[in-house]
Amino acid sequence: MTESGDYEERLFMFGRLAEMQQWQRVIETGNTLLADEPDDAWVHEKMGQAYICLRSMQKAEQHVEKALTLNPDSDNSLFYLSIIQAQSKKLLEAEKTIAKAIEMQPNVALYWEQRARFSYNRKAYKKAKQYVVSASQLDPTDADIINLSILIDEQLDEYDMTPANEYIDRLKKALELEPENTDVLNNIGVHYLDGLKDPVTAETYFRRALVIDPTLEESRKNVLTAIRLQDPLFRILYFPFDKGVMLILRFFQICWAKKWPIIFLIFVGKYLLVLGAAIFVLWAIFFYPLIFMYRWMTLVDLRRKSNDLSLKLPKWMKPFFRLKRSQRIACFFGAWALIWATLTGVTRIDVTGTLFIVLVISCVALCLTYGWVQLFIQHRAERQQ
Repeated sequence: MTESGDYEERLFMFGRLAEMQQWQRVIETGNTLLADEPDDAWVHEKMGQAYICLRSMQKAEQHVEKALTLNPDSDNSLFYLSIIQAQSKKLLEAEKTIAKAIEMQPNVALYWEQRARFSYNRKAYKKAKQYVVSASQLDPTDADIINLSILIDEQLDEYDMTPANEYIDRLKKALELEPENTDVLNNIGVHYLDGLKDPVTAETYFRRALVIDPTLEESRKNVLTAIRLQDPLFRILYFPFDKGVMLILRFFQICWAKKWPIIFLIFVGKYLLVLGAAIFVLWAIFFYPLIFMYRWMTLVDLRRKSNDLSLKLPKWMKPFFRLKRSQRIACFFGAWALIWATLTGVTRIDVTGTLFIVLVISCVALCLTYGWVQLFIQHRAERQQ
């Protein structure tokens, strides 16, 4: 057992590390503290918080449950336990747990917000509305509460009577209160994208969110959607999916509403199904690889611009992404042309066909060689530096 003064000093530093959100150091210091005082409920509680922030829910649950065993009246521990339960998809249990915390401390806006979020995720929107109103009464300037309130209002607005501009104005007021709130930024972008059909403005908000936190998966998907709606090549590649599927669905809706075209479908339905299957196979062979690779190129460029170093590319793909965008497109189109020639079954190789295949292979080989050289030069420069 260490001396009391030394333990208190380390306990103070432990609390400071938790305030600064240095979670890895919190865990390291907490382990030394628990080695001396294994029944310190507050240390277990903070260790649980640290593991939650590091997405290690199993260890977090062990510490939080230990904290509640030592101190059953801790509303903070109940709050952390509700987060762990929600991560395990036990939303009803999580809501009951946070309700116990609210019974102990009914004037904490964060607890009401969390309860509203659990109800929202369970699609109990009317209950969520009641809870978020309680949260906003306690803290009307919290950007997360305002954002959650708007999300709930959207679900309760069954007939889309509220214009997108009204939601955007409310979200911008929340953004003034907290300019770096990524949830608010992403939600504003969604309303510009879906409500106002303005992908250019939507993209700026998604990018702002990614600059603050490059790991936001939802913002990545949304910014790709915004780019897809602006990029001419993306629009061409996605045309069968965006327009073709919608036209087919609209056709069947008209047939169902009018009733009489159903007789027509009885006779030609099987031919339409065969035609649709053939179109889908052709699209999957010739267009989907292009869509997939072009999407990857866009995603890599996006992550580079947002200084996101978390992207782990396979080794065989690294030289490809070292190329300039125009070179990558040329390289991929060449490879795609070669695949197309192979799939269409070239039964007779004449001089023209041979030259074409040699040209395609040479183009791909030169581009990949250029990529490897660029990779080698950069790697060598980094080692020298």
